[in-house]
Amino acid sequence: MKRNTLSFVVVLFAFAVLLAPGRSWGESTPWDQSGVTVVATSFVEAVKKVEAELEADTEGADVVATRKRLALIGDVKRLREAAGALAADLENGQGYEETLPRYKTLQEIRETAARQGRMILDPESPSASIVAARKLLVELSAYYHDEPKFP
Repeated sequence: MKRNTLSFVVVLFAFAVLLAPGRSWGESTPWDQSGVTVVATSFVEAVKKVEAELEADTEGADVVATRKRLALIGDVKRLREAAGALAADLENGQGYEETLPRYKTLQEIRETAARQGRMILDPESPSASIVAARKLLVELSAYYHDEPKFP
């Protein structure tokens, strides 16, 4: 039962957050400092919830699956840290040009996590926390509309 729960959580995370779209998946949004700051801060909190779900379910997996899951948790932690740094910069009044490098870093980490997630995930029904994180990442990406989607 624990293994099924873990698979469910991991699958949800991969499809909702890790595979979330870049610019081409949504409409662009004109830059609004307070708006993008709220979205970035909310994204950090959403990723924290996903990370907690992944960490909570540690039973029932074999050694290889456990290692892969731990690697995914590490990627999610790095995603949370990158999102936190972006949110902090935005809260300190840094604008589009100043925060663009942090946004790019966040997307690179997302891609790394997506690759890790694809090795272990079943693409079915995401949890509410993953759906929430994905939605926020899509909203955040819309503010950085001038940049191409990462491969």
